[in-house]
Amino acid sequence: MPARTRSIRLAGSLRRNDAAAYGWIEAADLIIKATEGAIAAKTVTYDFERLMEGAQLMSCSQFGDAMISHM
Repeated sequence: MPARTRSIRLAGSLRRNDAAAYGWIEAADLIIKATEGAIAAKTVTYDFERLMEGAQLMSCSQFGDAMISHM
């Protein structure tokens, strides 16, 4: 797993721990799944697109729609 992907997963797991304190584990898991799905499909915003071969550049709102499709 590339270092960038590991750092994203770590950040997600830390946010999941924060969400657990509020009883929002299911929501946190859904957001992590959606983010990972959109990135794996290479449907990403500029910050990722410039680093990924074959990625499709999307606006922030389009990325949000892509995340929703992976929920």
